[in-house]
Amino acid sequence: MDQAVFTEHEVIHNINELYNNNRSTSINIINDYLLKFQKSNASWNIIINVLLKNNDQNISLFLSSALKHKCKYDIIQFNNIDLYHNIISIIKRSIIQGSNENIVIQLVIALLYSLPVLNDSNCIINCMQELSSIDNNNSNVLLLFLKVLPEELNQLNNINDLLNNSSSFDIEDLREPVFSFISQLITNGNNDILNIINLLKNWVLEYTFQEFISFDNHNVINFIISQSSNLSNSIEVLEQCLDLLGLIVMESKEATFINDPSVWELINIITPIYNSTIPFLLKSFQETEDLDILQFVIKFICECLESWERLVIIDPTKFAPYINLAIEMTFPNTLNNVDELEFRSYLFKFWVDLQTLSFMKLFQPMQHVIKPIYLELFSRSHHFLKFTNENVNDPNFKQYRCSTNEFIKAIFKTVTSNTFLSNIQQNLNSDKSWQSIESNVFILQQVATEIKSFNTECMLEILNYLLTCQIEDISLLIGIDNLLTKLSSWTNKNSASTLESQLNFIFKQLDNNNLDHEALIAASDAFMSICMECNDKLQPFIDQLLSFYSNIENLLTNKDSKLSLNAGITSVIFSIPDDVKYFNTLQQLLKAKLFKMTEYKNIKDISLELQTLTAICEEIRPRDELSLFKNIQDPFITLLVDIYPNILEPVLLNNLNSSEIIEKWCEVFHVLILNMSYHLDPILQSLLTLIDNSFKYTKDTSLLSLSAKVMDIYSISDTTIYPKNLIDKYYNTIVHFVLQQHETYKNVIFADILKMFNVHNDIKEVNYHFNHTINDYVLYISDTMIYVPYEFLTNFDLDLFVLKFLMFISINNPDPTLTNSAIKTLTDMFSWGLDSTPITCDMFEITPKEIKMNVKALIVNQYVEIFNTLFHNLLNNDDDFDDYDVIECFCSFIKTIQSFDGEIDYLIEDGIMHILNQLNKEIVNHQETKAFIHGCYIAGKYKDYRKLGRTLTSFTTWYSKKYVAQ
Repeated sequence: MDQAVFTEHEVIHNINELYNNNRSTSINIINDYLLKFQKSNASWNIIINVLLKNNDQNISLFLSSALKHKCKYDIIQFNNIDLYHNIISIIKRSIIQGSNENIVIQLVIALLYSLPVLNDSNCIINCMQELSSIDNNNSNVLLLFLKVLPEELNQLNNINDLLNNSSSFDIEDLREPVFSFISQLITNGNNDILNIINLLKNWVLEYTFQEFISFDNHNVINFIISQSSNLSNSIEVLEQCLDLLGLIVMESKEATFINDPSVWELINIITPIYNSTIPFLLKSFQETEDLDILQFVIKFICECLESWERLVIIDPTKFAPYINLAIEMTFPNTLNNVDELEFRSYLFKFWVDLQTLSFMKLFQPMQHVIKPIYLELFSRSHHFLKFTNENVNDPNFKQYRCSTNEFIKAIFKTVTSNTFLSNIQQNLNSDKSWQSIESNVFILQQVATEIKSFNTECMLEILNYLLTCQIEDISLLIGIDNLLTKLSSWTNKNSASTLESQLNFIFKQLDNNNLDHEALIAASDAFMSICMECNDKLQPFIDQLLSFYSNIENLLTNKDSKLSLNAGITSVIFSIPDDVKYFNTLQQLLKAKLFKMTEYKNIKDISLELQTLTAICEEIRPRDELSLFKNIQDPFITLLVDIYPNILEPVLLNNLNSSEIIEKWCEVFHVLILNMSYHLDPILQSLLTLIDNSFKYTKDTSLLSLSAKVMDIYSISDTTIYPKNLIDKYYNTIVHFVLQQHETYKNVIFADILKMFNVHNDIKEVNYHFNHTINDYVLYISDTMIYVPYEFLTNFDLDLFVLKFLMFISINNPDPTLTNSAIKTLTDMFSWGLDSTPITCDMFEITPKEIKMNVKALIVNQYVEIFNTLFHNLLNNDDDFDDYDVIECFCSFIKTIQSFDGEIDYLIEDGIMHILNQLNKEIVNHQETKAFIHGCYIAGKYKDYRKLGRTLTSFTTWYSKKYVAQ
């Protein structure tokens, strides 16, 4: 817009209208006018002239903010030293006028951004000197300037680069003069304490802590300590002082490794804070219950202890006041509010780290001093982990309890397991309330996997007590179940005699269908864990377990409980050493379950039975890994030969209209194929035919995912794993099966996708109906290139379809994740045209010539469409889209073309020309076209694919911005 369009009068009028609730003009029109004004070259002089004479605070605030943004982003429009001097004059006038602090802040930042126009490496220091005297030595503007300086130094150097300045600003050159100015501000004593503290926080990390505490005869650190100890200061000032001290303390951590005297100097300096300020703040917290006070006090304590932990472990006695305070902060004598626990848990990390240090050889002599500390923590922890009427349903309290895991383990390791368990036993004997028992049970859960064989006697007494105590609350019941789950490994090794009592405890719960969901889950998890860990010890009781199973299984309405129950009982059955007994028992379990499945009419019931069958199959493996080589049929397969045609096949065929049943049925065979592989030989051919026919009929890609598992397992050609006769028998069958699934997708499912796309002409509608189907097929393509690459990548017609499918999806899909998957798969496909095979394939050492020639033919056939696809995705402005994948695909495509020794190099220039001819001719002129092709050619010629990627990114980013700007 021309400079003459804007006048001072119009600008002031529009700003006044902006702040006027009774404005006569639309807010959109005002905003549009002011936005165009701020972008224009004319705005510089108008902003400066108005600010030099205006007295209205609203106008000054708006224009000072506009000036700041102009200096930051548009300074190349006004690259003149007058800018700096004008802003200095405006700042002086604003101070005289007593302007709002926000105005001065905007002006000071604008002044900072204007420094590069001086093109002088000393200009920052000169500016600080000028600002120090600009307001009669009060120096508030200098303080503001120094506060923002370290945050904006990178931006200043960016502006230097934009102006092609020879000078630049280095933080190293500023450290000492800045510190001198800060020390001067402190000495003058005319500045706001809080502002100086916040200024120091912005600069503290630019110095070593030794520099910080010793500079100017300790002037700076003494100021901080004096303000931190001045109890007449506001809580806000004290908080910021502790925050600053915490930063200094954390900087001192590295020096503790060499026992630097400066660290002890710092510790001595800070000690008064512990003696006066912290007790004062904690008293204030007790009076106000202001959790912010508690949070920053604990944060400071953590920073000190975690930074000095090596010194603490060397001499715990010297740090006794610190440690005693930390204990009190972790577990105080009184707790006012459950919300305090979140902040008190900050200290857990220190206690864990201190325990770890105490076990290092260097520090082990100090364990006798450390142990009483952890005993004290242990005695206090029990009370804090108890449920009460107030916290029992509080998710924050439960989260706090979960955060204690590593902390409780640290106590366990420090005080020793015998002492730990003895204390638990004493707690159980002294307080028999359910809350106290549950708290001790929870503590035991955290260390259950650490308990050793020599703890057996004490642990047995605790277990016997817990299994017979009165259960007054569901939380205690869940807690004991969870403990039994975590103790199952220890039980197997040390306490088989308690198995019966543990199982009886669990059976009573599972027999109670009035229990809530969480309790049933806990009980069934305990049952499953015990069965899996102790299966060999439970074999003699399998009949009783089956009896219980048959009585309880139908009573359980909770799905997860059913799955755990079935997994547990199967684990015990599988451990039966006698094959005949194993066969008969497994038959008893399966037939009772599976024959019921054929009677169900309800989809939900059939689905649940299939899920429990999956849980059973998860626990079944070949009884003899060499049985295939011995030509011996596994007992489970003998069962399956009967069950498959009479039950499992009809269940699928009768429910092909239910995607839920298909999915759950596929999960069963997914597990069976993974666990039993070629042991499934007697039913394998029939299974493949069933999957193939069902996929053609239903188009359900759960069957496609199952096909991928078939491809994965049965493409393995290692004769040390599977017999050669079985590999030879099925390889061609599997290849035919895999390629047939591709043909089905091409002729049936993709035909439906295109039909819907053509009817609605809306890819979002297609995505809504076919997103999962498309995603599953993209994964299937990737799997095919990994497991059966030769047969797949030498089939030109199928590969041509796959290539077109991937390009169609990458262009027309609104889901960025799916688009990226399609692009990555295209990259893999192009990579098969190189001499070396992709890293995903270990079938060939070098790419077979037939595959290379087929990839070459595909590229020659579709190169224009491929370039179109890649450029389309690069010009996509979706923020969620990852350009990196497209760049990688483009480079892989170029690399593949060049791998044919110049035979088809002409495709690169020809393809790029096709693309550029489609772009906006007003943007991409002949010169731009020539430069881009030349950049691609040079990078490609020298196989500098990183440079090629940068060339492509630069061009497409440039074009996108130009296109949007039009």
